Amino acid sequence: MLGMHGTVYANYAVDKSDLLLAFGVRFDDRVTGKLEAFASRAKIVHIDIDSAEIGKNKQPHVSVCSDVKLALQGINKILENKGANLNLDYSDWRQELNKQKVEFPLSYKTFGEAIPPQYAIQVLDELTGGNAIISTGVGQHQMWAVSFISTGSLVNG
Repeated sequence: MLGMHGTVYANYAVDKSDLLLAFGVRFDDRVTGKLEAFASRAKIVHIDIDSAEIGKNKQPHVSVCSDVKLALQGINKILENKGANLNLDYSDWRQELNKQKVEFPLSYKTFGEAIPPQYAIQVLDELTGGNAIISTGVGQHQMWAVSFISTGSLVNG
């Protein structure tokens, strides 16, 4: 997750990126912070089913108003017809981001015998092998769930 409630490494990745693929996202102030500085090096491709979201806060370089599945099918067809070779090596970039994850890990405070909610979510995820389906409302617990669930499914209520 990025923005003010996100991780250092997610924000770092967006800040240093040269291409930002934004599919079904809102560029609200909690994500972007200062609009001029957000992804300032990146070309932005924004795909959204809601035309009102495209260019509302951050102007994309390429915009597509569509269901993401249909848009990606169309993009894939174009690339296949052009014979695009997309075997690119991103290992250095991934290594750089992994370094950021190690340097700035997610953490939470503990209070004696009390069980922090982040810990409970993390343990639930581990005990279910990442296969738990977790439903949240909106608020702090939603942000904890997004941050401390590794591979499980999160259903926003």
